[in-house]
Amino acid sequence: MNTMNHNINDLLEDAKTVYYATDKATKVAIASKYGINATKAADIMKALYKMANDLHKDRTTFVAEDYMAFRRLWDGPESPAKIRAAMADESDAFVIFYRDTYAKGRRIPTRSEMSVINTLDAIIAERYAAGDTTRQALTKKIEDQIADFKAMFFEARKKAGEFRFNYQKEHFGSIEPTMAAVIAAFGDHGYKVNGANFEKVRKARVLTHNFDLEAFMEDVQKDAEFEWKGSIHLIVTRIMTAGLDGDKIQISRIADGDAKAFDIHITDGTRSMHARSIFAAEFSTIVTPHFRFIITNE
Repeated sequence: MNTMNHNINDLLEDAKTVYYATDKATKVAIASKYGINATKAADIMKALYKMANDLHKDRTTFVAEDYMAFRRLWDGPESPAKIRAAMADESDAFVIFYRDTYAKGRRIPTRSEMSVINTLDAIIAERYAAGDTTRQALTKKIEDQIADFKAMFFEARKKAGEFRFNYQKEHFGSIEPTMAAVIAAFGDHGYKVNGANFEKVRKARVLTHNFDLEAFMEDVQKDAEFEWKGSIHLIVTRIMTAGLDGDKIQISRIADGDAKAFDIHITDGTRSMHARSIFAAEFSTIVTPHFRFIITNE
């Protein structure tokens, strides 16, 4: 299969045509167009997505269609193991692009979506040698400047974890995970009885019947540490891939503000960057408190 004479939009559009085609002739014609030796729609589509995905391999900048082709080829990916397998042959630049594009489309990510983001953050961090003293020094400089933000973040995760455990145990812990029990518990109070509420009860039962508060909080702490390390590594990676001289970098707080935000200036004396945070869902009973950062060239 030769992708040199094709563009990504044609490949994705033809894959879509194959998906909706009801006649064999259309599928065979598209397969023949690209030299694909297959007749089943699923096989033709996979080959087309593979060709589309290969088009970005020699590039360091990407477009939305690159993201779409990758997701279609890998059917997600969503699980940590599948993400790692999918990213094994991808460049550092593409992993960062994919992570940012995925996160940007999820303003308030669910726990499963946060797992995807955290896995991508970990992959990025692991690709840099543990003995990289420049990276270690830069990480320390950043964390020294935002120590109050870090303390606030971990305290917020602790409070949210305690609240969620107690809230779910009080409201859902005694409800049996059956649709009849959910209807009885929710229907009498004017709540919409649906699969989402059923799932809420089921998860609450698992949570409150398989953990005590102390054990649950240990998991909350581990999740918070994993997310923090991954996010800081990603900030450091952004700075280093921007071409700043790591040995000359100076970092300063632009404004003290409060502990719920950081706003820092990064420069090597020649080039400068600006990093700032957005902290979200501090008081949510559904979404775990988390932060997102924006980092731009000045």
